[in-house]
Amino acid sequence: MQLSGDEDTLAAEMKTYWANFIVSGNPNMPSGTLPQWTAFTSANTTLQNLVPGPPTPAPFTTFPAEHFCSIWEPFIEAE
Repeated sequence: MQLSGDEDTLAAEMKTYWANFIVSGNPNMPSGTLPQWTAFTSANTTLQNLVPGPPTPAPFTTFPAEHFCSIWEPFIEAE
């Protein structure tokens, strides 16, 4: 299956996040060329939207309201 240009770009960005995480434990370091991927906590529920097409990747904050599941609440609060 051939990827589109946007899908190729997203794949490269995701590989960079993963490589950064493997090297440093932080998806943002050492390369600061991608949008900041903030840590998910009970106080900060911002997630990284990893979908092809601009703007990608981009932080978004609507996930908890759109996909709330009480099963995960104890795990989030324990963090």
